[in-house]
Amino acid sequence: MIENGLFNLLSNEPTISALVSDRIYPVLIPENPTMPLITYQIVGGTSKSTLDGTGTQKLRIQIDAWATDAYITAATIRAAVTKFLANQVVTLSDGTFATFILISPIDFYSGGDEAFRAMVEVYCIFNFPA
Repeated sequence: MIENGLFNLLSNEPTISALVSDRIYPVLIPENPTMPLITYQIVGGTSKSTLDGTGTQKLRIQIDAWATDAYITAATIRAAVTKFLANQVVTLSDGTFATFILISPIDFYSGGDEAFRAMVEVYCIFNFPA
């Protein structure tokens, strides 16, 4: 499963784990979180499936770095994620062979949460394991 593989990939990278520990969450930030943290979600994709379902898949994944202390904290986390994933070719924890390609960064400020968000989108291109 790509989502679990991405979590394992990010949480086992020393630079990223030094910045957010194991605070990497799919889709939603938990209630009363410790900051900074990372969230990720699939926001699109395409499939070139074959009859046996093993064709090339291309997911667009949004990865958000969150911080409440300063924008630079969120931007530093995004930079670590970007540097790590840029053109990365890996075998994920479930055996999926995947390539990550950067799309674009975008910055946000969430006034209600008083949090800075530095986002990067990546393509994850893969084939399901046999």
